[in-house]
Amino acid sequence: MARRAEPFRLHVEQRAIDDLRARLALTRFPDQAPGEPWAYGTDVAYLRELVAYWRDGFDWRAQGKRA
Repeated sequence: MARRAEPFRLHVEQRAIDDLRARLALTRFPDQAPGEPWAYGTDVAYLRELVAYWRDGFDWRAQGKRA
């Protein structure tokens, strides 16, 4: 039997967001593996951009308002 989706509210404590941002700021990145990016795992330049987005770009409060 299929269940109906139930509305929910996204709420993340500010201290959890602050902690995540602090940990992301401390991320240590490896050197890029030789050869083509993505040949031996994640491209380090892409990973740096992704971490920067989660640290400084993602708006947790805007997402909470959307839910």
